[in-house]
Amino acid sequence: MSAGKRKLADVGASTPTTMAGGWVHTLTPTKEQIRELDMGVAIKIAGYAGMTVRDARGNIMPDIWVKYNNMDQQVGQLLETDDVRRILLDQIRQELAAKKDILMETEEKEVVCTWIINYAKAWEDEFRKKIAVGWDISQQIITAMHETVNEIRHLLDETELALDLIQARIDAVLAPHSLVTSDEALVRFLFRNPFTSPILTLVAGKILQKKLVCNRVGAYSAKQQRNDVTQETDRAINQFIAQVDAYEAGDNLAFVRCQDLIKSANFQYWIRDHKHVIEDLTV
Repeated sequence: MSAGKRKLADVGASTPTTMAGGWVHTLTPTKEQIRELDMGVAIKIAGYAGMTVRDARGNIMPDIWVKYNNMDQQVGQLLETDDVRRILLDQIRQELAAKKDILMETEEKEVVCTWIINYAKAWEDEFRKKIAVGWDISQQIITAMHETVNEIRHLLDETELALDLIQARIDAVLAPHSLVTSDEALVRFLFRNPFTSPILTLVAGKILQKKLVCNRVGAYSAKQQRNDVTQETDRAINQFIAQVDAYEAGDNLAFVRCQDLIKSANFQYWIRDHKHVIEDLTV
């Protein structure tokens, strides 16, 4: 790997897209979108690690996406989901009974169906909005993310994506607000942004899988388990090394775009703590 120049010059803000969705990312994500990104990262890492991601109802498993205890932000603790569903159904019945005469007159029966769906959706949206606060990546997966960053740190040391340079950029954003941060913001940025996230979630998943499988009783012998998962982890790290080499050779557009994002005014949006957000950071 050849040595590269170590610099991060300021550039103008990137133009955000208005097509943000599940596969298209805005460069100015909101607090809610950052939370969704973190949830997606946790799910991907868990999937790569071979963990069970969802239960029979489709809910994300608590060892992947967990509710943190924050008494100032706790909402919905007195009502379980089944309780809210029961209240909602009772309310729908009452509303339908009150409007029975009007509904009997309409010949377009789909109007009733649409009204029920919209009514239920309004409840669900509001309930989801209230209880979403305080959820975050589980400690098990966060630890794997930090281990991954420590594993690849030396590979980026002589490039323009050196981690100490990214940390310095974070510090520069926070300094005018008399704020400092641990390496958590750095780790989250590397896994959130769409340019380095794909390869890092793979590496983190395989690092986590190595831990899980080596402690699991299975069909393979303990030695075979270690050999298999070690080879998968090594392959994932080698893929990252190949991407860094391509970046230094000027042949990795994704890493270049990550570099541009770090330089831009939009960088501030990617280092937020969605549980405790400082809005409108000055870049």
